[in-house]
Formats: sequence, structure tokens, C-alpha cells
Amino acid sequence: MVTTLTPKNWTELSDLLFEKDPVSGKYRPYVAFRGLSQQYLRGELRTGIQRISDSTEKYFGRSADLPVVERRLIDTFRNYAQEHHQELVSDWEVLALARHYRLCTRLIDWTMSPYVALFFATEDTTAWSEDGVIWCAKRDAARKLLPEKLRTVLEERNTYVFTTRLLRKRLKSLKHLDQDPLLKDAMIWFEPASISSRIVNQYAIFSVMQGVETSQGLYFESNPGLAHRIIIPSRLKPDIVCK
Repeated sequence: MVTTLTPKNWTELSDLLFEKDPVSGKYRPYVAFRGLSQQYLRGELRTGIQRISDSTEKYFGRSADLPVVERRLIDTFRNYAQEHHQELVSDWEVLALARHYRLCTRLIDWTMSPYVALFFATEDTTAWSEDGVIWCAKRDAARKLLPEKLRTVLEERNTYVFTTRLLRKRLKSLKHLDQDPLLKDAMIWFEPASISSRIVNQYAIFSVMQGVETSQGLYFESNPGLAHRIIIPSRLKPDIVCK
């Protein structure tokens, strides 16, 4: 189960977001944050492309063929973005940039900044009557759950996440990710290259898993201690925006 915490005021919220290491007393930076403006969204970490399937099932009574849809979206985005972004070498660069242009992908976008997460949890003023939520994931702890061939790569470089360049050396495409039996239940974190100001300004980081239909929310549910939720009470939203 994923622990849910509800602060009573701004001070408690700040303490939760900037939690200190109990031994060193220093802030622990190896956490990824994801802010959502409405509390009901906290139930599952649904990806953008999974929400496409939700919509087609709701309105047309059938699910979309997500692997086909995903490949079409990636290839189309790469084709039309090439003029302005020639760095789109692999699926990973395409996915990272496309996500920041709101293309529906299997990635879940996170930030390394609690302040950016707070922005996304409070930006929709029409949802100020609703509680928001911030997911906090321990990407350093997630490294321990990777298969040895990927975990060793990160340990040798003393890092907890891949870069897009390093990731494409190990997994050339989504096809390689999906066909590797050792990665069936693995969550991979990677930091995109600075090919867009959106990526830089949002301190972006992404999580991805094998299979376009795989639920990342269930991954956290199945691995207790890797993530927790912080509820943003609606009454605190105006105060947060003014901070």
C-alpha cells in the first residue's frame, strides 16, 4: 500500500516535501515529485496514452490498440518535429520531448523540484475547491529493484537515473524494452537531455515501464516504501500560490 499523508498547514506541508535524512539531518534530494490538481487523480498513476484507451472505451465501447497507437504517435511526432529538433535520435528523445508538448505517451513525467510539483498541484484555479495531491517517489531506492545488467550500469556511474544517451545504449528502442523478459516488472527512471526549455525549467525526470498498458500505480502499490502521497487540502491552495 502507498502511504497517504495530509498536512494541516503550510509548515507541515513544507516539512513533508523537504523531508530530512534522519541520520545526517540534511535534505534528501533523491526524490521525484508529481503534482496533480485534484485528489481523485491520486488513485492511479495513469499515463496519457492509457487515458486514450479510457476515452475510446467510454465513448465507443471498445479499447484502443495501444501498441499501434503508441508507435503511430511516436513516428508522427518525430517526422514533424525534425525541423526544429534534430536531436531526436531514438524513441527516448522523442518521448521526452513529446511529453512536454502534451503528447500522450507511456511516460509519467515527474520533477526533481517540490516547487514545480506544487505549481502543478495548484495551477488549475477552477479546481481550488478540490484537494490536490503530490506523489513522492524514491528513485534512489528503485535502483535496487532493477535487474543486474541495468543496476550495475548506474552503480558504476554512481547515479540513480539514466540519461537518454545512456539509456539508448542499453535499450535502443521501446521494442527492446518490451521484448526483454528481465524487465517485465522493472521501472526505469531517466533524465532527458536539455533539448527544450520546458524540460529545463521543469527539472524534468521520467519513469517508464515495459508494456504500454502497464500500470505504474500498481508498481508502487506492490513495492511498499517506494512512494507516498501528500494530500494538498483545498483550503491551502490559495496560500501556496501566494508563497
